[in-house]
Amino acid sequence: MRMKQQSYFKCQPMCEVCQKKLAISFSWVRGEWKFTCDCTSSTEMYFVYIEDFFASTAACVFRFDELSRKSWMDWLSFGDMIYRFIDAASESVVSTGEHDGASEAEFQKNCLTYLEGETDGA
Repeated sequence: MRMKQQSYFKCQPMCEVCQKKLAISFSWVRGEWKFTCDCTSSTEMYFVYIEDFFASTAACVFRFDELSRKSWMDWLSFGDMIYRFIDAASESVVSTGEHDGASEAEFQKNCLTYLEGETDGA
C-alpha cells in the first residue's frame, strides 16, 4: 500500500478516481493519466509519486526521460492531468488558465520553469 504524501503546493487535491482520499501519485490507469490515492494500486499500469516528481528539476527531467521511453505514453493526457493537478492544488503558485492542448515542449518548459522557481526560493 502506497503511503507517501506530497507537500509542494498550497493544498493537496483529492484523488480524481474515488474523491475520498488525498492524491499521492500520478497514475496511468485505464488509458489515461489521473492524480490518485492508493485506490488505483491494483489497476494502474504505471505511477509516479507526486512528491518524487516535483522533488527537483533533475527528478522532473528524469521522469520525462523515463516516460518518453514508454510506447504507451500519452503526453496530451499527462499534460492535461498536470494542469488539472496544478489548478486543484493551488490558487496562486502557478497560474495556468485553461489548458488548450499545449505542445509537449511547452508543457515540459512550463513544468521546468515552475520547478526552477521553487528551487530558486521564488
